[in-house]
Amino acid sequence: MGVAAKDVGAAPLVEVRLAFGAALPFVLFAWAAQRAPAAIGAISNSMTVLFTATISAATLVGVLCTGLAIVVYCRLIARIAPARAVTVTDLVPLFGVAWAWLLLGEPLTLTMGVAGAMILGSMALSQRVAK
Repeated sequence: MGVAAKDVGAAPLVEVRLAFGAALPFVLFAWAAQRAPAAIGAISNSMTVLFTATISAATLVGVLCTGLAIVVYCRLIARIAPARAVTVTDLVPLFGVAWAWLLLGEPLTLTMGVAGAMILGSMALSQRVAK
C-alpha cells in the first residue's frame, strides 16, 4: 500500500510540535500582555526571567527529550515493522518507575513489580513469531 504524502522524516514533526507545544503559549501571553491594562504589563515585566527560564526548559524538553525520542522511534519503525515497534511504548511505565527509583529514591512496591511483570509478559507474548 502506498503512502499519499512523501516521506519528509521526523525533523518537520519535531519542529511543528515544538512550535505549537512550547513556544505558542508564551507568544500568545506576550501578545495579550501588550494589549492588556498596565497591571498585566507590570506582571509580565516582573516575570521576564521566569518566562525566559520556562521557554528554555520547554525548548530543551521538546528538542532533546521528545524530539530525540521521535527521531529514534521513526528510525525504529523504518527498521522493523510498525506493529512490532509500537510495543516500545509499553515500556514507558517501566522506565518511569525505574528512573523514579534510581533518581528520586521512590520505593518499589509489590503492585509495581506485578504490573511490570505483566507488561514484560504481554510484550513477550506479542513478539512471538507465529508458526
